[in-house]
Amino acid sequence: MKYIKFYILLFFTLCAKAQIPVLENYNPIWQTQSANSSESMPLGGGDIGVNVWVEKGDVYFYFSRSGTFDEHNTLLKLGRVKLSLKPNPFNDDEGFHQELVLRDGYVSIAQNKTKIKLWVDVFNPVIHLDLESKIPVQMKASYETWRYKNRESIGKANNANSYKWAPQGEVITYKDSVSFENNGVKFYHRNRQQTVFDVAVNQQKMESVKDQMMNPLANLTFGGLMTGVNLKPDGTYSAKYQDTDFKGFSLSSIKPSKKQSFAIYLRTNQSADAAVWEKELKNQISKYKKESRKAEKNTIVWWNNFWDRSFIYTQKNQSSAKDSVYQIGQNYQLFRYMLGSNANGEYPTKFNGGLFTFDPVYTDSSLNFTPDFRNWGGGTMTAQNQRLVYFPMLKAGDFDMMESQFKFYLRAQKNAELRSKVYWGHKGASFTEQLENFGLPNPAEYGWKRPDDYDPGMQYNAWLEYQWDTVLEFCLMMLEQHAYTGKDIQEYIPFIKSCIVFFDEHYQYLASKRGAKTLDENGHLILYPGSANETYKMAYNANSTISGLKVILEKLLELPKEYLSSVESTYFKEVLGRIPPLNFRNIDGHKTLSPAKLWERVNNTEVPQLYPVYPWGIYGLGRPGLEIAKNTWHFDPDVKKFRSHIGWKQDNIFAARMGMTDEAAHFTLKKMADSGRRFPAFWGPGFDWVPDHNWGGSGMIGMQEMLLQEIDDQIYLFPAWPANWDVHFKLHVRQNTTVEVKLEDGKVEIIKVTPEERKRDIENLLYKKNKQ
Repeated sequence: MKYIKFYILLFFTLCAKAQIPVLENYNPIWQTQSANSSESMPLGGGDIGVNVWVEKGDVYFYFSRSGTFDEHNTLLKLGRVKLSLKPNPFNDDEGFHQELVLRDGYVSIAQNKTKIKLWVDVFNPVIHLDLESKIPVQMKASYETWRYKNRESIGKANNANSYKWAPQGEVITYKDSVSFENNGVKFYHRNRQQTVFDVAVNQQKMESVKDQMMNPLANLTFGGLMTGVNLKPDGTYSAKYQDTDFKGFSLSSIKPSKKQSFAIYLRTNQSADAAVWEKELKNQISKYKKESRKAEKNTIVWWNNFWDRSFIYTQKNQSSAKDSVYQIGQNYQLFRYMLGSNANGEYPTKFNGGLFTFDPVYTDSSLNFTPDFRNWGGGTMTAQNQRLVYFPMLKAGDFDMMESQFKFYLRAQKNAELRSKVYWGHKGASFTEQLENFGLPNPAEYGWKRPDDYDPGMQYNAWLEYQWDTVLEFCLMMLEQHAYTGKDIQEYIPFIKSCIVFFDEHYQYLASKRGAKTLDENGHLILYPGSANETYKMAYNANSTISGLKVILEKLLELPKEYLSSVESTYFKEVLGRIPPLNFRNIDGHKTLSPAKLWERVNNTEVPQLYPVYPWGIYGLGRPGLEIAKNTWHFDPDVKKFRSHIGWKQDNIFAARMGMTDEAAHFTLKKMADSGRRFPAFWGPGFDWVPDHNWGGSGMIGMQEMLLQEIDDQIYLFPAWPANWDVHFKLHVRQNTTVEVKLEDGKVEIIKVTPEERKRDIENLLYKKNKQ
């Protein structure tokens, strides 16, 4: 008998060993209610983000939508909903269950035989709440708004808009229009004709071409209608949540019922006639009610396909679900869910909170502002942060989700080209850093107190001056869409060409202002003044700029011949010949990559000397000169001093690209660890805000690069992944290729490679390292 017990114990011990999870293992499940909005759970779909939590027996959710910018370019939330039930099944924590069901994309809340399902239609801007109870309940659903009155924005509150620390006079967040209508609550915000766009155009001396410029803010109207069957208006109330007073508009059950539901229909438009928005909303609702029978099923199918096209599942520790390797897999999936919530957005997912910010006092207790607040603005797009949100979508196969970021640049292209024409009289799109959604520099960063004779095309700003090259990384993403999928990218080519033309013409223009020659003695552009990120300022031939121009030109010229005319091809080959070589320096006898040929000062803590490694891929595993890149990592004093896992730091990516397994693992475990908040992927604030999306994005990139790299046509498996980290992944590389692999107990199983003939291009570096 004792032997039987022994073998039973042995059997369960073996079964309890570390196993690789499936997606369902990563569902966040909460068995107690939340203390406040900072303990909310994200829900999303299409272009809508929702923060859901249960507090003191009531269900709450904030809801946001891509592109809802006010007159000052604050990204406004659309409101908050409070749900109360009688009798209340959520009186305590006994049996409480809240879960984000990743596979199907919804949030469920259950207790005392009452179930609530919250979901967002991926294909239509509609939020649904469905309730089922064993007994009839009285439901009160209240729309709550803090914009029931005008609010003056004072001091740091302006960090949420485009004025930041330099408001020009009084800044008012104007009240919304909210009213009961047809047994529902209608709410909307309509921008006035005069906005921060007009302020920036005047400030930056662009009035002569104002009528040619794209203006995304004037008369922009956004809002919706909350309504449901068996609901009627039930009055208003005033109260305070956290630090913000608000007004509530309640809808209550006509009679108690076991099944109840309501929906919030959202609409955004830009029209000179305010009545157009209302007409469009009514038509949208009418059409949706006729055609929505399969809406929930279609949404579930979309999320199922989303999860099936790529994933990274990492081992679960046999003794604790809080195992650090398990966490990085879980948080990769949770953050990717948040990115998927803006798959169809008119505007890109913002690096500084996306659609999931919450009351700011829970990020910084001194910032007692409204829930609309986020640091670093709403309509201001910081390219060096945004790129980290969108690069991981390539290997994830989320190509459709990149369109919103590309559309942002395509819309702004003409305004950026007008900058070059007005200020310098040459061609090309001039994109600065800290860019507004209308293509001009942020007015505060541009600078209000400027020398009279200072170039009006320049930002008078120690951090941002001459930082033009971040746009090249989005050119790279556009070109990679073709490399990964074979997609026709003709719509992006004029944009990419315009960005290159700017550098060629502008730096020859600047050289002509200094002397008779526009090129150096070797026939190269003189990229001065320049900037290597925000860090090495007044740089001469910054390596980040050189790398970007070189790679974009090479990839542009490699496209099929129909993309460029013969004249264009000749011109861009000439431009490629004008790009100066990369710069190197000797540190303690070691050849290293230099940030630039020369620079005046160090201003920040980025590491542009390793940009030839990532994102530009000139150096790295399988490339010539790997030792030079590694020397830069090991011996450059700034590289060592600036090293970190926080926020937009890329040390995990650099290490992975160079095949440095221990270093990549170290920084990945730190970067992708639980955030310390209730929802594990609400990282930050880091250098920005919560949830920090460039923190999560850079973490995703690092994990992808540790698992899979493609150099030319060679596919490397596990270039920087520890052999004792069990993992199951499916990722994308170029030539329409997907690779699905499992590593378990040191054994590698290549499950599926599509197309199958690319299996011959795979080299398993894990085996190679083990043999060494």
